[in-house]
Amino acid sequence: MVHKNNGAKVITGLLALLILLSSLAFLPGPNAVATSTSNQISFNVVDGDGKPVVGVQATLREVHTLKKYTNVSDSSGLVTFNPLPGYYELTIVKSGYFDYVYPQIIRFDGMSPLALNLVALEELPSKDYTLTVSVFKNGTAIAVNGVRLKVLDIENNMQEIYNSTSADGSFVVPVYPSTYKLIVSCSGYATNVTLVEITGNETMTIYMDTSTIFRGYAYLNGMPVTQGLTACLISTSTSLDIEKRIVRPKTLGTNYFEFDAYTGEFYLIVDAANAKANMTKVVLSATKTMMVNLTSQSVQTTSLSLEFYENDWNHFNLTTNLTMDFDATIPSLPYSYLKSLRMQIDFALGDGDGEINTTELQAFLQKITSFGPQNVTSEWLMKVNGTKFVSQIEGFSSLEYFGLLGPTNSTQQYSALLKTRYDSVSAISLGTQSYTGQLYASYDTQTLDYVYHISLPDGYELTANTTSSSYVKVYGYLDLTIQPQLYASTSLASVTMTFQKSVAPKAVASLVTGTNVYDVRDANSTLLYYIVAFDTEVSFSAAGSYDPNGNPLKYVWDFGDGNVAEVTTVTTKHNYTLAIYELTVSLTVVDVAGLKDSASFSVRIDSVNPTPVIQVLNKQIQNNKIYANQSEALVFNGASSYDYTNSSSDAQKGLIYSWKWDFGDGNQTTIMRGENQNVSHAYPRAGNYVVKLNVTDVVGHYSVAQIMVVVKDTTGPIVSFVIKDEKFASVTTAMENTTLYFDASATTDNVDSLQNLTFRWDFSDGTNATGVNVTHSFAAIKTFTIKLTVTDKSGNSANLTKQIVITSSPRPDLRVTSLVFDPAIFTEGEIGTMKLNVTNVGNANATNIVATFYKMTLTGQKQPLGTSSILNGTVGGQLLPGHYGIITFQWRADTKGNYTIYVEVTASGEISKNDNSYTTSLTVKEAGWKAAAIYGGIFAVIIVVIILVYMRKRLPKVGGKTKGETKPEKGGKEKK
Repeated sequence: MVHKNNGAKVITGLLALLILLSSLAFLPGPNAVATSTSNQISFNVVDGDGKPVVGVQATLREVHTLKKYTNVSDSSGLVTFNPLPGYYELTIVKSGYFDYVYPQIIRFDGMSPLALNLVALEELPSKDYTLTVSVFKNGTAIAVNGVRLKVLDIENNMQEIYNSTSADGSFVVPVYPSTYKLIVSCSGYATNVTLVEITGNETMTIYMDTSTIFRGYAYLNGMPVTQGLTACLISTSTSLDIEKRIVRPKTLGTNYFEFDAYTGEFYLIVDAANAKANMTKVVLSATKTMMVNLTSQSVQTTSLSLEFYENDWNHFNLTTNLTMDFDATIPSLPYSYLKSLRMQIDFALGDGDGEINTTELQAFLQKITSFGPQNVTSEWLMKVNGTKFVSQIEGFSSLEYFGLLGPTNSTQQYSALLKTRYDSVSAISLGTQSYTGQLYASYDTQTLDYVYHISLPDGYELTANTTSSSYVKVYGYLDLTIQPQLYASTSLASVTMTFQKSVAPKAVASLVTGTNVYDVRDANSTLLYYIVAFDTEVSFSAAGSYDPNGNPLKYVWDFGDGNVAEVTTVTTKHNYTLAIYELTVSLTVVDVAGLKDSASFSVRIDSVNPTPVIQVLNKQIQNNKIYANQSEALVFNGASSYDYTNSSSDAQKGLIYSWKWDFGDGNQTTIMRGENQNVSHAYPRAGNYVVKLNVTDVVGHYSVAQIMVVVKDTTGPIVSFVIKDEKFASVTTAMENTTLYFDASATTDNVDSLQNLTFRWDFSDGTNATGVNVTHSFAAIKTFTIKLTVTDKSGNSANLTKQIVITSSPRPDLRVTSLVFDPAIFTEGEIGTMKLNVTNVGNANATNIVATFYKMTLTGQKQPLGTSSILNGTVGGQLLPGHYGIITFQWRADTKGNYTIYVEVTASGEISKNDNSYTTSLTVKEAGWKAAAIYGGIFAVIIVVIILVYMRKRLPKVGGKTKGETKPEKGGKEKK
């Protein structure tokens, strides 16, 4: 059969359908993971006489994925393709022939070869005529250069494009007879559309209006658009040719667009990557610039539901539900660039009147139906036991779009429902225990949310699953939900699932024993019943219950008192507020398939506290008291205590679990059920003790009884004290006259408190004191023994002694290092100065320093010479520790000679005086006047002698001249 292309004119320029038809609409389909099939699509291309046409270029384009295959016919006109399964459009182009579009969308499942009918090409008529077109600026004779001319054969849907080359802006176009639409465009001018019918040579002039420039800048959420910018203007005038009515941008930048438009009213549609298209009405009368603010694309949804037949793994229905923004167009239909599906349908399949009516909607649905579902087979959607499924030949069994009727300028979302049946390519055995399913899912994107649902055949449930990515989650057991998450990947996520035949669960029921629950068992440890505390929350457990399929269970508890609980946890709680002697509890476990099993047990409700009874086997209890000596062994027994569950009826007797004794002295002991009830206890310390018996039954009810034990005191206190200095630090030595603190607060008594004890202190220095804490200071430097005697109220006493060493406080210590004299030798009768060098080698200032000077007699006696307090020239000066000074003393010796000088130095507070004295020799010479007198006397005697001798010589002789006599001078006197 030969096909003429006229029936397919409307599909010319159709792009592949990418969205809205299946789960993989926005992501790579099967060709992302495979390259080809072994089966072919083939056909022969012939001319009008049935002869092969060689060199034909044929193109297959998959309408969902846009995957394209090209080939050239051989000498037989044969063209073959090895494509993946899909829905394809076929176009054929050959010079000298009309372009050919195959009249149907080709469905290819890849499982068997597909041979098409002969494809007959129609030769172009001979272009015997010429069409001469001159283009001028409107209202002038100015030729327009740079013109682009599109010559469209309306009858045969053929077009040719010419660019102006002549200087006068004219075209000479060879044509054959037909009706043509001439579309003339040029930068700076509004597009001109002219209709012309060619029956012979034709010459015509076209006048172009200068354009009205319209510019714009696009922003997304306040930021400049960075990628994917599109823009177009659609005139609201429905009388215009569509080529005139739709204005494409002359310039399209990153976020800038510019149109050669014309005056009038338009819809401006601007879109960008990850943005929701903006539709704005604009009126142009002159050059105009505007900013367009886009918002983020809505999160659109694609939900795919695979529903297997009730008892059959060989068939499932795939239902796809879509919710899309108005700008989600169909790329496989013309005018997808408009970014409004309603406008796209109106122009591609309607009359462009601005409304979508039912006729246009039906045409759209027929077109979508012809495209079929994306997955011809389920190779990359769903497999069971490795077997894939193939879609029904009819494509969709149900197809509906909602929200498209009405004005094309609507920006509301629309939705769709597409349903297709799939059948296994080979029979899958039924009734086996286990099956393996594999689902391929697309990850969520910023603008599209995917979700998958699987309904299993009756009697089967999901028992295990693994995913190829952590960004896919699986929920449910009979009706499954596979939820991909946001993840930047174009690959498909794989979900491998194990389905098993449902098997009934096993129920195991119990109460969690503890303080408020007790299990009563026979000799073989078989449960008889539980005793449960009244009005107390207790835990019921289904531990041990299980589902052979390994899936979670639902637990339905009937507590026997009219209350029922349905939970999914292994344990639950219940409070029995009715005191019932015995009732039955039942547990029903329900698996995910609704299969059930039950278990039960008996419960008795205990609402009565036990009654404790105290006995002391070796004592008589009188007035709830007994008397004992210290360390006397007492035998306590609580065996007479008793318990009931609801009343004092023997038939409802309860069970005592423990007898806890508290002896009042910090000691406790517990006797458990079945143990010896005799408990011995002695009190080493005197006093009054309250003995308590706490009897607790098996569900935690308890009562307490008590008696008083009086123990006589025969033990004295334990004495303890510490000696502390002014910083309250413990010391064993201290300085004289320092206040010390004596602290006996650590003293203890087996009965009495500190306040009831008597404290007496003996400090061994003739003083004593009373009280727990006292102070005392010691004046003497020696070791003292402190004795503390403590007496309790019963007259028992004890004592403790300690010693403390008293040392001196800081004192000066003078040391005489030298005694020098000035002058070094005194003169009798004259004052000389004695200089005593003194150093303070002590640890306190030396004050009131006095030096006493002595001379020693030959018998060793000291004769005082006097004292001096003149230190470094100042009377009464002090000498700091480590410093030295000079004490001066003046003295006059009465006689000359050698003296022994002895000096003693004292200061206030000084104790050690071992080096406070100094002894040295002093020489006193004779007074100078005495020597002079002696020498003067001798000299005088000599002079007198000389004079006498001399005078004797001068005396007159008596009786003659004698020896030694001189003759008196004449007239002189005799010298004597």
